[in-house]
Amino acid sequence: MQSLTLQIIVNAPTHAVNDSKGAAYRYRNGDIIAGHRTADNATFDGTKWFWNWPITSPRTVFVHITGVPDALIDNALLRLSEQHKTANIKLRKRRFRIPPSVVPNTWLQQLLIDRETTVSWTVAKQRVRKKLVTNADDASTDNETTQLTDGDLV
Repeated sequence: MQSLTLQIIVNAPTHAVNDSKGAAYRYRNGDIIAGHRTADNATFDGTKWFWNWPITSPRTVFVHITGVPDALIDNALLRLSEQHKTANIKLRKRRFRIPPSVVPNTWLQQLLIDRETTVSWTVAKQRVRKKLVTNADDASTDNETTQLTDGDLV
């Protein structure tokens, strides 16, 4: 088992975009923008992980995930932060997301204060959602009810 750290948008840009495809393609709160090997970038205190560098961006937070199966770690690093495309047409900035609506409010508020948290692979899979695009021009219509499974990363 290994640990993985996801960098997630929590303060997405809100400026107006005139192009509907551009607006649908922009980052949204909860988008997973990067994956890192936790052991290479954070320190474990015996209970939870702490990012090794100051977290200065007001736009992102870090979720450290423990217990990721060894067989999935490389694919998780690649796939969880990849762009959502269909036949090389970019539909969304990212393919997976942790919608704020599926995160308990107390956990979300603490995450915004601490800028990082540590959760198990089991908990992470309950929160990460696949973006199933129904209308390329309207991200608000995306179906984000399908939870991440190990099979999504094989």
